[in-house]
Amino acid sequence: MPNPKIDDKSVYIDREENITRADLSAKKVALYTYDAATDTLIPGTGGSSGTSYAISDIEATATYKYFGFQAASASWYIMRKTIATKKFEYVAGASAYSTAWTNRASQTYTDYATAF
Repeated sequence: MPNPKIDDKSVYIDREENITRADLSAKKVALYTYDAATDTLIPGTGGSSGTSYAISDIEATATYKYFGFQAASASWYIMRKTIATKKFEYVAGASAYSTAWTNRASQTYTDYATAF
């Protein structure tokens, strides 16, 4: 699939993210990096270094829903969704995932750009 020009990105991304499987009711989400030199969006793998993460834990409380992710390299991140506002925040680390997950409620969360 050719890289879309930046002017076409909203249509292209909207089309891609709304592909669903009826049995899962899930959205397909693709991450892109903008290449200013060629004025194109380049499909990416996510994360600041292209690291692949697998979901490890999920927990819901009255206020937040927590999602814990780990990479084979031992790096991790926890994503927290505020239920009332639907705002997502993140905390990331390079090791000791199980300690971070145990202490997830007391972690210092921030926006994606700051965490990564």
